[in-house]
Amino acid sequence: MKTQLFLLTCFASLSLMFSAMVHADERQENLRRCLDGNYPSLCKYSLLSADELARAKEAERQVNLRRCLDGNYPSLCKYSLLSADELARAKEAERQVNLRRCLDGNYPSICKYSLLSASELKKVRAAEDRAASSKKSCRLLEQLSDLQEGLAMRHPS
Repeated sequence: MKTQLFLLTCFASLSLMFSAMVHADERQENLRRCLDGNYPSLCKYSLLSADELARAKEAERQVNLRRCLDGNYPSLCKYSLLSADELARAKEAERQVNLRRCLDGNYPSICKYSLLSASELKKVRAAEDRAASSKKSCRLLEQLSDLQEGLAMRHPS
């Protein structure tokens, strides 16, 4: 009976120690994920201390700020996390990215014309006209090449 009680006590102690180790590992992995700042939806805030929570929120804010200031993916920017100055900088970055895309002239469907000034719009329209003209010339050259190949096959040298 004493042996069984001893074994039961040992088993319970080991079980608690193992559970604590697993919990500590899970907590460390969660802390790493939270402090990364890239995937806030994967962070289990309830496992963090007050200091860790503050650090995680700041990491998320910094990651968001970098995304917003990149200007390439405005739909990923959480504007509510930005200060007034940061918001202005993010909006300007988006405007500059849009301008570069529009001035390419090849993809008018992704150009946000509402973000362009009158002078920028003029330049964009000219770029689009050049791109359309260039595409037309390329198609004509392809057609001419196809005709030449067809003639060569009918009348081999």
